[in-house]
Amino acid sequence: MEDHVHLRYGLLTDAYDLFIIGVCMALIKPIWHVGKVEEGLVESTALLASAIGALLFVRVADMLGRKRIYGVEVLVLAAGAIACAFSPNIW
Repeated sequence: MEDHVHLRYGLLTDAYDLFIIGVCMALIKPIWHVGKVEEGLVESTALLASAIGALLFVRVADMLGRKRIYGVEVLVLAAGAIACAFSPNIW
């Protein structure tokens, strides 16, 4: 039962991350003058990273435990969010 709870948290985290990318891009585009190529790269990279991360974290979670890996996943997402907050441009 506990594994199902952590799986739901992981899906919720991924869904939020993928949803917020579109919202943020709508706000950032006029400020940073983001072109269609850059916008497409950011959004497609987010989808690709989510798929690769899901495959990687599921395999590692099977070995080390889902609760521990979910904590690591949250730290990775938080570090990425903080890094994005200090980014001077889209690149």
